[in-house]
Amino acid sequence: MVDIILTNVPVKKIIELHDAPKFPSPALAYLAASLFKNKISYKVIDSKYDKINEETLINQIGPETKYFGISSMTHEILSAHELARKVKQKRPDIKIIIGGCHGTALPKQTLEEFNYFDIVVIGEGEETLIEIMKSKTLSKVKGVAFRKDKEIIVNERREYIDIDSITPKWDDFRPAKFYIVGCSRGCPFQCVFCMRVLGNKVRQRSIAKVIKELKYLVEEMGAEEIFFSDETFTLDKKFVNEFCSALRKEQLHKKMKWWIQTRSGTVNEDILKNIKNAGCYKLGFGVESGDEEIIKIIKKGISLEQVEKDVKLAKKLKFVTCSYFIIGHPGDTKKTIWKTIKFASKINTYETSFGIMIPYPGTEVYGFALAKEYNYRLLTTSWSAYNKQLGSALELTNITRKELSLLQIYAYSYVFLANLRFLDMLYFIWSYKQTVVEMIKNLIFTKK
Repeated sequence: MVDIILTNVPVKKIIELHDAPKFPSPALAYLAASLFKNKISYKVIDSKYDKINEETLINQIGPETKYFGISSMTHEILSAHELARKVKQKRPDIKIIIGGCHGTALPKQTLEEFNYFDIVVIGEGEETLIEIMKSKTLSKVKGVAFRKDKEIIVNERREYIDIDSITPKWDDFRPAKFYIVGCSRGCPFQCVFCMRVLGNKVRQRSIAKVIKELKYLVEEMGAEEIFFSDETFTLDKKFVNEFCSALRKEQLHKKMKWWIQTRSGTVNEDILKNIKNAGCYKLGFGVESGDEEIIKIIKKGISLEQVEKDVKLAKKLKFVTCSYFIIGHPGDTKKTIWKTIKFASKINTYETSFGIMIPYPGTEVYGFALAKEYNYRLLTTSWSAYNKQLGSALELTNITRKELSLLQIYAYSYVFLANLRFLDMLYFIWSYKQTVVEMIKNLIFTKK
C-alpha cells in the first residue's frame, strides 16, 4: 500500500551535470523523512539520480495511490506538467501535487497555466504535505494553492519550519559517494536575482544533529564527500568554529572531505584555517560582477577589493577556489561585462562559472524584466528557456541575446587563455562537453 509517490522530473536529455546527478535529492530526502515520521505510506523515486524515465515511473503507481508529488524547478515545469498529464491518463482520480520554487513564486498562475496540477505547495513542504494528506479539506491547510470547482484558492503562507525537527531519510536512496547536506536554511542578504525561497532569516540546525547525519552518511552510506548547501556557510563564526571542533572530535575530518560556498567579507584567516583543518578543501565565492556600480545595483553588498583579498588568502591556504559570475545584470553594458570577465581572469580561481541572467519568478529581476526596466527585454515566457547556463529568456536593448551568448563563451575562454591554463581549458571542455556543445548551438542558431 502506497498512499503517495514522490519524485522529481525525469531528464529526457542530459545537457548539464545537474541533469545526471551522482547524488540523491536532499529535497526528496526531507519529504520522505516527514512522511515516515508521520507513518504515511509512501514511495520516493529520485528520477534524476536513478535515471528513471516517465514510463517506468508511472508504472510504479498502484490502484491505492492517492497522490503523486513532483518537485520541479522553473525550467522543468513544462516537463513536470507533461508527466502529470501522463499520470492522469492512467489514473484520472489521482491528485497531482507540484512543489518547488516555481510554484512557490507563482502559485495561482501555475494552476491557471497547467491544468493537470491539482495542488501547489508554497514554500517548505515537510509539514504542508502531511496536512494535505491528513486533512479532509484543503481550505484550512496553510501553504497551498488548489482548485475548488472552477475557482483557484491560494491560502496564507505557512510559517517556516523548525529544521531541527527533521533529518533527511537517506536510506530511501541507493548509497552514493557524494551528498548534499544543509546546516542551515535562509539568507539575510538581498541580491535582486535571488528568490530566497527559504526565507530571509537564517535558521541554524544543531551541531549534534548535523554530526549525527554526517556519521550516518559516512559509516552507513559510504559517503566520501559532502557539499554543505548553506547560502553563506561562514556567516556565523561561532557555529563554524564549534562545528569544526565537533568534526575533529568525531574524526570525521579524516573520513570525508567537504566544501562550501560562501560570501566575501565573511571569512578571515582564522576561520579558513579552522575549516581547512576540519577537512574542507574547496571554497566557492559568489562574486556576480566585476563592476562596482553593478554590484550596488544588484544589492550584492560586497567590494571587489575584499574579494581579491579573500581569494588570495584562500589560495595561500591551499583551498581549491571557485567563483561565480552572472552576465546580463540590471544596468549591464558590454563594457561592464568585459570588466567582469577581466576581473574573473584577475582573481583566476580554479573553477569559474559564468551564467546568463535569468529572470526567475519571485526575484526583483523578474519584476524588472516584466516592467522593461534597466533595458531588459523579456524574450519568452516559455519556462523551458529559464536555464541559467543555457537559458534564452532575456536580453538587454543594448546587448542582444546572441551577444550575451558570445560574451559567455568569450568569458570562459578568456579566463583560461589569459592565465595560460591550456590543460585546464581542455579538461573543462571535456568535463562539460554536453554543456559546451549546447552553448555553441545556442550561439549558432540564435538569430540576434
